[in-house]
Amino acid sequence: MSSKKSNFFPLKLNLNEVTTDPLEYSSNSQSGELKAALQDLIGSEPYEVHLSCEKVGNAYLLKGDIQTGLPLECSDCGAPFVHPVKHHFEDILVVNEAYKRGDHASKNNHAHEWEEGQPECTYLESPFLDLGELLHEELALQEPIRPEGSTDPKHTCEDLSQIKRKWLSLGKDGGSFDEQIRKSPFEALKDIKLKS
Repeated sequence: MSSKKSNFFPLKLNLNEVTTDPLEYSSNSQSGELKAALQDLIGSEPYEVHLSCEKVGNAYLLKGDIQTGLPLECSDCGAPFVHPVKHHFEDILVVNEAYKRGDHASKNNHAHEWEEGQPECTYLESPFLDLGELLHEELALQEPIRPEGSTDPKHTCEDLSQIKRKWLSLGKDGGSFDEQIRKSPFEALKDIKLKS
């Protein structure tokens, strides 16, 4: 299969113009076409995007790679950090006409009926696709629920012990929180007081 490569790939894509030959598109922070669409998520972080779109039967296959960083705050210590994102996605796009009166649709009732590892399917109401919006949503889904300052699962924040000391006082002597928990978790809670 040959592919058409071009530097021009409109952010509003008319799927009726896509053929079985894949259209390919690359963009980065220097070219800046997607800057407005992604700015609220990535701020001034550099990004690189590669997209490919081709017609497959009566649907369209959109493949993409996004590489950037999400500026976040650590959920443990509140320190700012950049969460690296290197995400590949494949999406089948199907243009559906609006259902008319009396039409029926068959669909999966529960998420557990979907097959893992299969491309996702997105139903569109019109053949016009806003790529900036689609990439924004793909990137937003990569934000972790509980961001931590490192991707290492054994990571502990250096500032965390200092932050605990600033907020809590443990009894009259200000003893170690870990020592108190080992004795009895409920005894440790009895002596905790907020510093004012």
